[in-house]
Amino acid sequence: RSWTDYDDTFTDGDADGQATMTIDKPDLKLGDYNYVSHAVGYSVAGTGWNKRSGGDEYFTFRVEVLNAGTETVGSFKVGLLDFSQNPLGVQVSISWTGTNWVVDSDGTSATGAEIQTSKCGNDPSRTCKYVYFKATATELGMSVGPGDDVSGVYTFYLAVDTEDVIDESDEGNNRVAIDITTVSEINTVPSFSMALWSTMLGGLLAALGVAFRRREEEE
Repeated sequence: RSWTDYDDTFTDGDADGQATMTIDKPDLKLGDYNYVSHAVGYSVAGTGWNKRSGGDEYFTFRVEVLNAGTETVGSFKVGLLDFSQNPLGVQVSISWTGTNWVVDSDGTSATGAEIQTSKCGNDPSRTCKYVYFKATATELGMSVGPGDDVSGVYTFYLAVDTEDVIDESDEGNNRVAIDITTVSEINTVPSFSMALWSTMLGGLLAALGVAFRRREEEE
């Protein structure tokens, strides 16, 4: 039977020994995750702000999808929602083989989508299978960058089942808000004022923290 039959009755009990069977709805969860939380970049005429730090133009994301006790049917998408929690065009279509997640090329719009295995950031004693993908500032709708300011902040949501195609028993545990900070690149010249400005920028970057922001383990 289709997954649309979750919580439906297959047969009714009667004197002849028929049984009633109900299939519980699935519960997909967003587990450990990490992402590039800030980047220094510069503006180019016609294309807008571009990421420069880290050696390339891409922001990267890794999301662990948990489905303990859940057998999903078909594919669903993992990726990013905008600040209003509407799907962005940065998504990875995945399906369950019975033992592992696999990426389905059909329906995947994110660059570099793959399944990665490594120690979990929130629990190094555990191994995580991450859905990995990346995107440019333009693909994320961040081409304005910090605008006229030194830095600017954009809010997104990392989400499992971004298009809500699977009716889950708990819809509140498969997305989390994240912030990405853009910082203007400054080309310094030998002068006291610019040296002072560089020092201020260095202090700002120090305050922003490491390039990868990891979720603190929830109580």
